[in-house]
Amino acid sequence: APFAVAFVIASLLQGPIRFFRKRLHLPREAAAVLAVLLAYGLISGGLSLLGIRAVGGLMDLIRLVPNLYYTHVLPFFSDILQNLEAVFIRMDADLVAVLDNLGNELIVTLGQKVSELSVVAMSFVTDVASSIPGLFIRLVLMVISTFFIAIDYERLTGFCLRQLSGSYRNLFFQIKEYVAGTLLVCL
Repeated sequence: APFAVAFVIASLLQGPIRFFRKRLHLPREAAAVLAVLLAYGLISGGLSLLGIRAVGGLMDLIRLVPNLYYTHVLPFFSDILQNLEAVFIRMDADLVAVLDNLGNELIVTLGQKVSELSVVAMSFVTDVASSIPGLFIRLVLMVISTFFIAIDYERLTGFCLRQLSGSYRNLFFQIKEYVAGTLLVCL
C-alpha cells in the first residue's frame, strides 16, 4: 500500500514538477524533489494541525465526562429520587426504603458506567498511540518511494506501457481518461 499511494502521489505531482522545471529552469530530479517536499510539507502540516486538534478535543471530552456526571446527571437523578421519595413518603415505610435503596443503586451503577466509559476511552487513545510506530514506518516508506517514483516517473510509466500491446495500451489510456474524468466530476 505505501508504494501504491506513493505512485498516486507522484502521478499527481507531475503537473507541479513540469511547472517547476519550466518556471525555475530546474532539472527533473530537483523539480521532483522540490514538489515532493512541498506536497508532503503541506500534507503533514495540515494533518498535524488536525491531529492535534482532534486529540486535544478528545482528551477534553474524556476529562469532561466525569465532571458532567457529577454536575448534571447525578443532581438530576437525585432530584428525581427526592421528588419520588416525597410522593411516596406518605406510603408505607418499607416501600420508601426499597425506593431509596433502588435510587442509591442507580446512582452507584451510573457512576460505574461513567468510570467504565472513561477507561474505555483512555484504552482507545492508548491503542491508537501504540499503533503510531508501525504507521510511521509505512509513512517513511511511502515518502521515500514517492521521491524515487517522482524522479523516475516517466521511465517507470514508459516501461509499464511498453509491456502492453497496442490494443491494451489504448484500452489503458481510455480507462485512465474515464477514471480521471469521473473523479473530476465527483470532486
